[in-house]
Amino acid sequence: QHMGGGKVLLITSVLENEGKSTAAVNMALTMARRKKKVLLIDCDLRKPALYKLAEIRAFSAGTRDVLTNPERLPDAVVRYKNTGLYLILEKRSCTNSGDLLGSAQMQGLLNWARREFDFVILDMPPMSMVSDTEIVADLADASLLLIRQNSAMASAVNRAIAALDQCKATLLGCVLN
Repeated sequence: QHMGGGKVLLITSVLENEGKSTAAVNMALTMARRKKKVLLIDCDLRKPALYKLAEIRAFSAGTRDVLTNPERLPDAVVRYKNTGLYLILEKRSCTNSGDLLGSAQMQGLLNWARREFDFVILDMPPMSMVSDTEIVADLADASLLLIRQNSAMASAVNRAIAALDQCKATLLGCVLN
């Protein structure tokens, strides 16, 4: 499915360890291989994992730095190997993630990213953990819910779908992992 001309895709899951960060990286790399300029942002500020998956340990600024001080943005964008994929990563977990993700700086970051990139993918925390995803789903164009087989209860999946349906981002569907 396409995103109706939209650029910002949010990826979330119901529970932890359902594979959303891996799916986000794979999707971003696939888009980059199709000659698109893609930005992947780690927005799971309570449990950031993209830096491990991308095997990038050294970066001078992260998502949190950019959201607290937008002037750090040039330091934060890391190019992945020799591709059209760029990342904004995070290593340290934080507790006030909702405040940061709901901030004017987040809106500013996404406005900048829409201008500079063909696609922007946001790796969000699981929906059962915090309300961060719903805050950002009003800023994104589309969302995707990752579900691991035999993991989340159907009622929890239905609650997550209902919550995403209430947001401005179009729910493209679910990916069964």
